[in-house]
Amino acid sequence: MDRFSRICLASIVLLLSVIAFRPVLSPPPVHASPRFTEYDVFVADQTQVDSIAKVLKKGSGAGWEVIGVTSIPDFHNGAGAVLILLAR
Repeated sequence: MDRFSRICLASIVLLLSVIAFRPVLSPPPVHASPRFTEYDVFVADQTQVDSIAKVLKKGSGAGWEVIGVTSIPDFHNGAGAVLILLAR
């Protein structure tokens, strides 16, 4: 092969390798969709166990998922409350 053929072949190989490895070296940005679209918060006294159970049963039947439960202490009265975060 002469010099011109080698230069053309090398430039074609170089161009194809740049095109092939561009996504690897600088990938395009990806935007993830949010998992949940709706949120709801339920707060009840810790003594209201029946109402908490009803909310959890009703929410799971309607497609709600519990994503957080925490207790909120009440230092004045001593009872406190329960906060439940639901999402779907």
